[in-house]
Amino acid sequence: MGIRTLLLLSVLLAGLSNAAPLRLLDDPKAWEPHGGSATSFVIRKGELRMQQGQGEPSALLTRETYENFTLNFEFKYHVWEESGLYLHVPWNGAYRAGIEIELSDHAGDAPDPYRAGAIFRHVAPREVAVNEPEEWNTCAVRMDWPQLHVTINGKVVQDINLEEHPRLRHTLRRGRIGFQNNLGWGMNIRNFELTPLPDSEAAITMFNGRDLQGWQPVRNKRAWWTVEDGILRSTGGNGYLQFFQPCQDFSLRLYYRCGSSANGGVFFRWMTDDSDRGNEIQILDVPGAGMPSGSIYGLVRGRDDIFNPGTWNLLQVFVAGNHVTTYINGQKSAESNGLDKIRPGHITLQMHRDGATIDWKDLVLVPMD
Repeated sequence: MGIRTLLLLSVLLAGLSNAAPLRLLDDPKAWEPHGGSATSFVIRKGELRMQQGQGEPSALLTRETYENFTLNFEFKYHVWEESGLYLHVPWNGAYRAGIEIELSDHAGDAPDPYRAGAIFRHVAPREVAVNEPEEWNTCAVRMDWPQLHVTINGKVVQDINLEEHPRLRHTLRRGRIGFQNNLGWGMNIRNFELTPLPDSEAAITMFNGRDLQGWQPVRNKRAWWTVEDGILRSTGGNGYLQFFQPCQDFSLRLYYRCGSSANGGVFFRWMTDDSDRGNEIQILDVPGAGMPSGSIYGLVRGRDDIFNPGTWNLLQVFVAGNHVTTYINGQKSAESNGLDKIRPGHITLQMHRDGATIDWKDLVLVPMD
Protein backbone atom coordinates (compact mmCIF):
# COMPACT_ATOMS: atom_id res chain seq x y z
CA MET A 1 0.00 0.00 0.00
CA GLY A 2 1.49 3.36 -1.06
CA ILE A 3 2.04 6.43 1.10
CA ARG A 4 -0.73 8.35 -0.70
CA THR A 5 -3.19 5.56 -0.05
CA LEU A 6 -2.22 5.40 3.63
CA LEU A 7 -2.59 9.16 3.99
CA LEU A 8 -5.98 9.13 2.27
CA LEU A 9 -7.16 6.24 4.47
CA SER A 10 -6.05 8.01 7.65
CA VAL A 11 -7.87 11.18 6.57
CA LEU A 12 -11.07 9.25 5.82
CA LEU A 13 -10.95 7.42 9.15
CA ALA A 14 -10.25 10.61 11.05
CA GLY A 15 -13.17 12.27 9.32
CA LEU A 16 -15.48 9.40 10.21
CA SER A 17 -14.39 9.35 13.86
CA ASN A 18 -15.05 13.10 14.04
CA ALA A 19 -18.43 12.84 12.32
CA ALA A 20 -21.22 15.08 13.50
CA PRO A 21 -23.79 13.40 15.75
CA LEU A 22 -26.91 12.11 14.03
CA ARG A 23 -30.06 13.44 15.68
CA LEU A 24 -32.27 10.66 14.36
CA LEU A 25 -35.37 11.62 16.34
CA ASP A 26 -35.53 14.79 14.25
CA ASP A 27 -36.47 12.59 11.29
CA PRO A 28 -39.28 10.06 11.90
CA LYS A 29 -38.49 8.47 8.52
CA ALA A 30 -35.15 7.27 9.94
CA TRP A 31 -37.08 4.75 12.04
CA GLU A 32 -39.15 1.65 11.33
CA PRO A 33 -41.75 0.15 13.70
CA HIS A 34 -41.87 -3.61 14.19
CA GLY A 35 -45.16 -4.76 15.62
CA GLY A 36 -47.31 -2.82 18.03
CA SER A 37 -50.06 -0.38 17.13
CA ALA A 38 -50.33 3.14 15.80
CA THR A 39 -49.96 4.46 19.35
CA SER A 40 -46.97 2.33 20.38
CA PHE A 41 -44.39 4.85 19.10
CA VAL A 42 -44.98 8.53 18.45
CA ILE A 43 -42.16 10.90 17.38
CA ARG A 44 -42.86 14.62 17.68
CA LYS A 45 -40.44 17.55 17.78
CA GLY A 46 -37.40 15.35 18.38
CA GLU A 47 -38.94 13.33 21.21
CA LEU A 48 -40.08 9.72 21.16
CA ARG A 49 -43.12 8.74 23.22
CA MET A 50 -43.45 5.01 23.78
CA GLN A 51 -47.03 4.55 24.89
CA GLN A 52 -49.07 1.71 26.16
CA GLY A 53 -50.72 0.44 23.02
CA GLN A 54 -51.88 -2.80 21.53
CA GLY A 55 -49.80 -5.64 20.19
CA GLU A 56 -46.80 -5.31 22.50
CA PRO A 57 -44.06 -6.34 22.71
CA SER A 58 -42.93 -4.23 19.79
CA ALA A 59 -39.85 -2.33 18.69
CA LEU A 60 -38.82 0.86 16.91
CA LEU A 61 -35.56 0.37 15.00
CA THR A 62 -33.31 2.52 12.85
CA ARG A 63 -33.56 1.80 9.15
CA GLU A 64 -29.76 1.91 8.88
CA THR A 65 -27.34 -0.54 10.49
CA TYR A 66 -24.32 0.38 12.59
CA GLU A 67 -21.25 -1.39 13.94
CA ASN A 68 -19.25 0.96 16.17
CA PHE A 69 -20.70 4.19 17.57
CA THR A 70 -21.29 6.44 20.52
CA LEU A 71 -24.85 7.12 21.63
CA ASN A 72 -26.27 9.64 24.09
CA PHE A 73 -29.89 10.23 25.05
CA GLU A 74 -32.22 11.00 27.94
CA PHE A 75 -35.09 8.78 29.00
CA LYS A 76 -38.00 9.00 31.43
CA TYR A 77 -40.05 5.93 32.21
CA HIS A 78 -43.46 5.62 33.79
CA VAL A 79 -44.38 3.32 36.63
CA TRP A 80 -44.13 -0.46 36.02
CA GLU A 81 -42.34 0.09 32.72
CA GLU A 82 -40.09 -2.71 31.39
CA SER A 83 -38.41 -1.83 28.11
CA GLY A 84 -34.95 -1.70 26.66
CA LEU A 85 -32.37 -0.24 24.29
CA TYR A 86 -31.53 -2.53 21.37
CA LEU A 87 -28.01 -2.64 19.92
CA HIS A 88 -26.96 -4.61 16.81
CA VAL A 89 -30.33 -6.34 16.39
CA PRO A 90 -31.44 -7.93 13.09
CA TRP A 91 -34.36 -6.81 10.97
CA ASN A 92 -36.27 -10.10 11.16
CA GLY A 93 -37.29 -9.74 14.82
CA ALA A 94 -34.74 -12.20 16.25
CA TYR A 95 -33.64 -9.71 18.88
CA ARG A 96 -31.67 -12.28 20.88
CA ALA A 97 -29.09 -12.14 18.11
CA GLY A 98 -28.23 -8.63 19.28
CA ILE A 99 -27.95 -6.92 22.66
CA GLU A 100 -30.60 -5.39 24.89
CA ILE A 101 -29.76 -2.89 27.62
CA GLU A 102 -32.64 -3.01 30.09
CA LEU A 103 -34.38 0.34 30.76
CA SER A 104 -37.08 -0.12 33.37
CA ASP A 105 -38.74 0.78 36.65
CA HIS A 106 -36.17 -0.74 39.01
CA ALA A 107 -34.95 2.20 41.07
CA GLY A 108 -33.56 0.95 44.38
CA ASP A 109 -33.53 -2.73 43.38
CA ALA A 110 -30.53 -5.02 43.77
CA PRO A 111 -28.64 -5.68 40.50
CA ASP A 112 -29.38 -8.82 38.50
CA PRO A 113 -29.46 -9.66 34.76
CA TYR A 114 -33.07 -8.43 34.48
CA ARG A 115 -32.79 -5.03 36.19
CA ALA A 116 -32.20 -1.59 34.70
CA GLY A 117 -28.75 -1.30 33.13
CA ALA A 118 -28.35 -5.06 32.62
CA ILE A 119 -27.33 -6.69 29.37
CA PHE A 120 -30.65 -8.47 29.49
CA ARG A 121 -30.40 -12.17 30.41
CA HIS A 122 -26.59 -12.12 30.45
CA VAL A 123 -24.82 -9.53 32.63
CA ALA A 124 -26.11 -7.72 35.71
CA PRO A 125 -25.38 -4.00 35.96
CA ARG A 126 -22.68 -2.88 38.35
CA GLU A 127 -25.43 -0.97 40.10
CA VAL A 128 -29.04 0.01 39.41
CA ALA A 129 -28.54 3.68 38.60
CA VAL A 130 -31.97 4.78 37.30
CA ASN A 131 -33.97 7.50 38.99
CA GLU A 132 -37.54 7.16 40.20
CA PRO A 133 -40.41 7.05 37.67
CA GLU A 134 -41.24 10.36 35.92
CA GLU A 135 -37.66 11.65 36.45
CA TRP A 136 -35.30 12.13 33.50
CA ASN A 137 -32.21 9.91 33.22
CA THR A 138 -29.14 10.19 31.02
CA CYS A 139 -27.66 7.24 29.14
CA ALA A 140 -24.34 7.09 27.27
CA VAL A 141 -23.17 4.11 25.22
CA ARG A 142 -19.87 3.50 23.48
CA MET A 143 -19.71 0.45 21.25
CA ASP A 144 -16.22 -0.05 19.86
CA TRP A 145 -16.04 -3.79 19.31
CA PRO A 146 -15.30 -5.72 21.40
CA GLN A 147 -15.65 -3.13 24.17
CA LEU A 148 -19.11 -2.03 25.31
CA HIS A 149 -19.30 0.79 27.85
CA VAL A 150 -22.64 2.04 29.25
CA THR A 151 -23.37 4.71 31.82
CA ILE A 152 -26.71 5.73 33.32
CA ASN A 153 -26.85 9.06 35.16
CA GLY A 154 -23.05 9.21 35.00
CA LYS A 155 -22.57 5.86 36.72
CA VAL A 156 -20.91 2.95 34.91
CA VAL A 157 -23.36 0.07 34.63
CA GLN A 158 -21.52 -1.96 31.96
CA ASP A 159 -17.87 -2.08 30.88
CA ILE A 160 -17.35 -5.40 29.17
CA ASN A 161 -15.21 -7.05 26.52
CA LEU A 162 -17.85 -8.88 24.50
CA GLU A 163 -15.37 -11.32 22.99
CA GLU A 164 -14.60 -12.65 26.47
CA HIS A 165 -18.24 -13.54 27.20
CA PRO A 166 -19.22 -17.07 26.07
CA ARG A 167 -22.55 -15.94 24.60
CA LEU A 168 -22.14 -12.27 23.77
CA ARG A 169 -19.08 -12.97 21.60
CA HIS A 170 -21.50 -14.47 19.06
CA THR A 171 -23.96 -11.57 18.98
CA LEU A 172 -24.16 -9.57 15.77
CA ARG A 173 -21.39 -7.01 15.28
CA ARG A 174 -23.54 -4.89 13.00
CA GLY A 175 -27.25 -4.28 13.22
CA ARG A 176 -30.00 -1.83 13.96
CA ILE A 177 -30.40 0.33 17.03
CA GLY A 178 -33.72 1.00 18.68
CA PHE A 179 -36.11 0.74 21.58
CA GLN A 180 -38.35 -2.03 22.87
CA ASN A 181 -41.90 -1.33 23.98
CA ASN A 182 -42.45 -4.35 26.16
CA LEU A 183 -44.63 -3.94 29.22
CA GLY A 184 -45.96 -1.15 31.39
CA TRP A 185 -47.05 2.43 31.00
CA GLY A 186 -44.55 3.86 28.56
CA MET A 187 -41.34 5.85 28.29
CA ASN A 188 -40.08 9.09 26.73
CA ILE A 189 -36.77 9.52 24.85
CA ARG A 190 -35.21 12.86 23.95
CA ASN A 191 -31.86 14.40 22.88
CA PHE A 192 -30.93 11.24 20.97
CA GLU A 193 -27.49 11.62 19.35
CA LEU A 194 -25.67 8.82 17.51
CA THR A 195 -22.12 9.23 16.22
CA PRO A 196 -20.74 6.44 14.00
CA LEU A 197 -17.19 5.26 14.66
CA PRO A 198 -14.93 3.48 12.13
CA ASP A 199 -15.94 -0.10 11.31
CA SER A 200 -13.53 -2.84 12.37
CA GLU A 201 -15.12 -6.15 11.32
CA ALA A 202 -13.54 -6.40 7.83
CA ALA A 203 -16.70 -8.11 6.57
CA ILE A 204 -17.27 -9.16 2.96
CA THR A 205 -20.72 -8.54 1.50
CA MET A 206 -21.20 -11.72 -0.51
CA PHE A 207 -24.38 -10.78 -2.41
CA ASN A 208 -24.88 -7.38 -4.02
CA GLY A 209 -28.66 -7.75 -4.33
CA ARG A 210 -28.58 -7.19 -8.11
CA ASP A 211 -26.92 -10.18 -9.79
CA LEU A 212 -24.78 -13.28 -9.17
CA GLN A 213 -21.44 -11.48 -9.28
CA GLY A 214 -18.92 -13.50 -7.23
CA TRP A 215 -20.94 -16.73 -7.52
CA GLN A 216 -20.99 -19.66 -9.93
CA PRO A 217 -23.00 -22.89 -10.21
CA VAL A 218 -20.88 -25.99 -9.57
CA ARG A 219 -21.21 -29.78 -9.80
CA ASN A 220 -24.86 -30.78 -10.30
CA LYS A 221 -26.42 -27.71 -11.92
CA ARG A 222 -30.10 -28.61 -12.07
CA ALA A 223 -31.21 -25.85 -9.66
CA TRP A 224 -32.11 -22.36 -10.87
CA TRP A 225 -30.48 -19.35 -9.18
CA THR A 226 -32.08 -15.96 -9.80
CA VAL A 227 -32.15 -12.48 -8.24
CA GLU A 228 -35.52 -10.84 -7.54
CA ASP A 229 -36.04 -7.62 -5.55
CA GLY A 230 -32.73 -7.94 -3.72
CA ILE A 231 -33.30 -11.62 -2.91
CA LEU A 232 -31.21 -14.55 -4.13
CA ARG A 233 -33.74 -17.27 -5.02
CA SER A 234 -33.02 -20.97 -5.55
CA THR A 235 -35.62 -23.22 -7.17
CA GLY A 236 -35.82 -26.53 -8.96
CA GLY A 237 -33.86 -29.69 -8.30
CA ASN A 238 -30.48 -30.49 -6.79
CA GLY A 239 -27.80 -27.89 -7.43
CA TYR A 240 -25.07 -25.74 -5.88
CA LEU A 241 -23.99 -22.10 -6.05
CA GLN A 242 -20.43 -21.35 -4.91
CA PHE A 243 -18.84 -18.11 -3.65
CA PHE A 244 -15.54 -17.29 -5.34
CA GLN A 245 -13.35 -16.57 -2.29
CA PRO A 246 -11.98 -19.56 -0.34
CA CYS A 247 -11.37 -19.40 3.40
CA GLN A 248 -10.67 -21.84 6.21
CA ASP A 249 -11.79 -20.17 9.45
CA PHE A 250 -14.60 -17.62 9.37
CA SER A 251 -17.88 -16.34 10.66
CA LEU A 252 -20.86 -16.27 8.32
CA ARG A 253 -24.28 -14.74 8.70
CA LEU A 254 -27.21 -14.83 6.34
CA TYR A 255 -30.99 -14.84 6.23
CA TYR A 256 -32.89 -17.67 4.59
CA ARG A 257 -36.56 -18.36 3.94
CA CYS A 258 -37.80 -21.83 3.03
CA GLY A 259 -40.80 -22.64 0.92
CA SER A 260 -42.92 -25.64 1.85
CA SER A 261 -40.73 -28.71 2.55
CA ALA A 262 -37.68 -27.07 0.98
CA ASN A 263 -34.36 -28.81 1.60
CA GLY A 264 -30.94 -27.24 1.19
CA GLY A 265 -27.71 -26.44 2.93
CA VAL A 266 -24.66 -24.25 3.40
CA PHE A 267 -21.41 -26.07 2.64
CA PHE A 268 -18.01 -24.77 3.72
CA ARG A 269 -14.41 -25.72 2.95
CA TRP A 270 -15.53 -27.05 -0.44
CA MET A 271 -12.34 -27.81 -2.43
CA THR A 272 -11.58 -25.49 -5.35
CA ASP A 273 -10.93 -28.46 -7.63
CA ASP A 274 -14.39 -29.86 -6.69
CA SER A 275 -12.82 -33.06 -5.30
CA ASP A 276 -14.59 -32.74 -1.92
CA ARG A 277 -17.65 -30.82 -0.70
CA GLY A 278 -16.33 -30.16 2.81
CA ASN A 279 -18.94 -29.95 5.58
CA GLU A 280 -22.58 -28.88 5.53
CA ILE A 281 -24.94 -26.88 7.71
CA GLN A 282 -28.44 -28.16 7.02
CA ILE A 283 -31.32 -25.96 5.84
CA LEU A 284 -34.56 -27.86 6.48
CA ASP A 285 -37.28 -26.07 8.44
CA VAL A 286 -39.11 -29.24 9.39
CA PRO A 287 -39.54 -29.78 13.16
CA GLY A 288 -38.93 -33.42 13.97
CA ALA A 289 -36.61 -34.00 11.02
CA GLY A 290 -33.52 -36.08 11.70
CA MET A 291 -31.28 -33.16 10.70
CA PRO A 292 -33.31 -29.91 10.86
CA SER A 293 -32.01 -26.44 10.03
CA GLY A 294 -28.86 -25.52 11.92
CA SER A 295 -27.65 -29.12 12.17
CA ILE A 296 -23.99 -29.88 11.44
CA TYR A 297 -24.86 -32.52 8.91
CA GLY A 298 -23.78 -36.00 9.91
CA LEU A 299 -22.25 -34.79 13.19
CA VAL A 300 -24.70 -32.97 15.48
CA ARG A 301 -28.45 -32.50 15.24
CA GLY A 302 -29.64 -28.93 15.64
CA ARG A 303 -32.58 -27.64 17.64
CA ASP A 304 -35.94 -27.69 15.92
CA ASP A 305 -37.67 -25.13 18.17
CA ILE A 306 -35.82 -21.95 17.15
CA PHE A 307 -36.54 -21.53 13.44
CA ASN A 308 -39.80 -20.20 12.02
CA PRO A 309 -40.96 -22.12 8.91
CA GLY A 310 -42.06 -19.96 6.01
CA THR A 311 -40.47 -16.76 7.33
CA TRP A 312 -37.00 -15.18 7.33
CA ASN A 313 -34.55 -16.83 9.73
CA LEU A 314 -31.09 -15.58 10.69
CA LEU A 315 -28.35 -18.23 10.45
CA GLN A 316 -24.90 -17.66 11.96
CA VAL A 317 -22.00 -20.09 11.50
CA PHE A 318 -18.67 -19.86 13.35
CA VAL A 319 -15.80 -22.07 12.16
CA ALA A 320 -12.29 -22.31 13.65
CA GLY A 321 -10.04 -25.35 13.16
CA ASN A 322 -12.02 -28.46 14.02
CA HIS A 323 -14.74 -26.47 15.80
CA VAL A 324 -18.06 -25.24 14.42
CA THR A 325 -21.03 -23.57 16.12
CA THR A 326 -24.36 -22.62 14.59
CA TYR A 327 -27.00 -20.15 15.78
CA ILE A 328 -30.48 -19.60 14.41
CA ASN A 329 -32.32 -16.40 15.34
CA GLY A 330 -29.79 -15.67 18.07
CA GLN A 331 -30.01 -19.04 19.83
CA LYS A 332 -27.45 -21.82 19.68
CA SER A 333 -28.51 -24.70 17.49
CA ALA A 334 -25.50 -27.07 17.31
CA GLU A 335 -21.80 -27.29 18.18
CA SER A 336 -19.05 -29.78 17.35
CA ASN A 337 -15.31 -30.30 17.63
CA GLY A 338 -15.52 -33.07 15.06
CA LEU A 339 -14.47 -31.32 11.83
CA ASP A 340 -11.73 -33.33 10.11
CA LYS A 341 -11.47 -31.32 6.86
CA ILE A 342 -9.34 -28.44 8.05
CA ARG A 343 -8.20 -26.57 4.96
CA PRO A 344 -9.28 -23.57 2.89
CA GLY A 345 -12.41 -24.00 0.79
CA HIS A 346 -15.49 -22.28 -0.54
CA ILE A 347 -18.87 -21.35 0.91
CA THR A 348 -21.44 -23.11 -1.29
CA LEU A 349 -25.24 -22.92 -1.15
CA GLN A 350 -27.30 -26.00 -1.90
CA MET A 351 -30.81 -26.42 -3.31
CA HIS A 352 -31.94 -30.00 -2.81
CA ARG A 353 -35.62 -30.49 -3.65
CA ASP A 354 -37.72 -30.41 -6.81
CA GLY A 355 -40.64 -28.01 -6.80
CA ALA A 356 -39.44 -26.07 -3.74
CA THR A 357 -37.88 -22.64 -3.13
CA ILE A 358 -35.27 -21.22 -0.77
CA ASP A 359 -34.65 -17.47 -0.60
CA TRP A 360 -31.36 -15.98 0.64
CA LYS A 361 -30.54 -12.43 1.69
CA ASP A 362 -27.83 -10.30 3.36
CA LEU A 363 -25.02 -12.87 3.16
CA VAL A 364 -21.93 -11.60 5.03
CA LEU A 365 -18.59 -13.43 5.40
CA VAL A 366 -15.83 -12.51 7.85
CA PRO A 367 -12.66 -14.52 7.08
CA MET A 368 -10.52 -15.33 10.14
CA ASP A 369 -7.56 -16.87 8.27
